[in-house]
Amino acid sequence: MPVVSLKVLRKFQTVRNAAPQLVIDVVSDATVPESGRLVIIIDGDRWKTVSTTTGQRKVLMTKRVLRGRHTVRVRFRPVDRTAFLPARSRLKRIVVTGT
Repeated sequence: MPVVSLKVLRKFQTVRNAAPQLVIDVVSDATVPESGRLVIIIDGDRWKTVSTTTGQRKVLMTKRVLRGRHTVRVRFRPVDRTAFLPARSRLKRIVVTGT
């Protein structure tokens, strides 16, 4: 089963409407890399979907978010759901400050 790890490069954004920078790793114990989609969810809403392969690292700038506290999660949706299960990251929190 793939494991998705999410790292937010800056948990505190100092510019209003800043776009969080995310580092996403999808790791699998399978011998063959699995293709799929990464779905980035901010505050419960789908913000961005990108293609990926297990073993690749993605560094992404998401859409801008408003000032305040937000939650970020990433889901991995495999192309072949009979061979691999979907996976998701832990919930991360970010704060956008600034004026």
